Amino acid sequence: PKNNALPVSRGSALEKLSQLGIDRRVDVIYNRRNTDFNAEPLETGRALFLGGFQPFTGVYKDRSGHIGAIRTSLETFDQTVIAIGSSQRSLEDCDPLTAGQRIDVIRYALQANGISPKRFFTIPIKDIPENAKFASKVISFCPGFNSVLSGNDWTKQLFNGGYNIMPLQRSTTEDSVPISATRARSMIKRVIRESLRQTPLTANTIAQIDSSISDLIDPATLAKLKHLGFYETMNFLAYAKE
Repeated sequence: PKNNALPVSRGSALEKLSQLGIDRRVDVIYNRRNTDFNAEPLETGRALFLGGFQPFTGVYKDRSGHIGAIRTSLETFDQTVIAIGSSQRSLEDCDPLTAGQRIDVIRYALQANGISPKRFFTIPIKDIPENAKFASKVISFCPGFNSVLSGNDWTKQLFNGGYNIMPLQRSTTEDSVPISATRARSMIKRVIRESLRQTPLTANTIAQIDSSISDLIDPATLAKLKHLGFYETMNFLAYAKE
């Protein structure tokens, strides 16, 4: 058959798969070719946002951080696919939260700010040792998308050639401090270290942490993080290797 297509009999399962575009999707996943599947806009435009979200950053009203990027994305696209990278990692200095906790936090924060759950997906993605194959894994795990939000060169390189890359500018606080999950963790750890080993953390220390990251994390996000014991986890990790 032409172009090595599978022979399809009328009314068969293969015909249905072909109608759904599954055969083209498999081709994209395994051959990474810039096919019509990638070039054609979806009926409901969808963008991919890949990150670790350790933790989920930004203030919704300020359009900053992760939550600001998603807000901007949903002003352009009907839906956003939030791919949670390194989903197998948790209880580590750079990866304190489990994949399940990150999903809970993201879903709660977005809905608390008025975003319908129908407009986003949260998909956990485990790391693999070969970067060249990681994009194919993301594609295979996620609903179809035709654009990728990217704030770093690594993501741009992964999806270059087959998707519309939407560059993101790193947002900053009013003091021009870059907003990032790394900074949020660093600020929390600094306050904990200065409080000198408290178990449990005192109300005063918790208030100091709240204040130190108030311009980095949305109030709804922070409420959910605290409910999940994020500060206690960070307190444990601050001294775990001593």
